[in-house]
Amino acid sequence: MKEFILLVTWFISGQTGSSYTATFTSKATCEAAREALVADEAAMAKLQEADNKAMKRAGAAAIIEPRSPRLSAVCVER
Repeated sequence: MKEFILLVTWFISGQTGSSYTATFTSKATCEAAREALVADEAAMAKLQEADNKAMKRAGAAAIIEPRSPRLSAVCVER
């Protein structure tokens, strides 16, 4: 039986990347997990954008716009 490994690295501005792996018994389940992570990345970016807009509307004098985490995720056959 083939195994698939999901290789994941989260990149956060100003920090060392955080990496991990997960093993799956099918490509479909590995891809589903990867797609869920991509959706998480998009949701975090959307929240960050909303926070930045709210701070600007509130009249923050200086806004340092932190960047939401960036994702690298790939399924590979073992």
